[in-house]
Amino acid sequence: MTDWLNVTEAATYLKVPPSYVRRLVLERRVRFHKLGKYLRFTCEDLDAAARPIEPIISVSRTRRRGSLPSMPSSAFGRRRPAS
Repeated sequence: MTDWLNVTEAATYLKVPPSYVRRLVLERRVRFHKLGKYLRFTCEDLDAAARPIEPIISVSRTRRRGSLPSMPSSAFGRRRPAS
């Protein structure tokens, strides 16, 4: 049988504030079950949400730091005056 945790118990299990658990639910980053107006979680679902996310490997930069890529003038909806 599965043990169901409410928001407060889930926050204690994850060692975070209850507001963080509610934010995880709002962002759909943790699996939850609604029983009427109440949220319930399983320990397996909380463990899956607490796994660290692998970092994205950075791509080498070919342009200087802080420089923006050039955009065509049509991207802004108006034409450049002819010179």
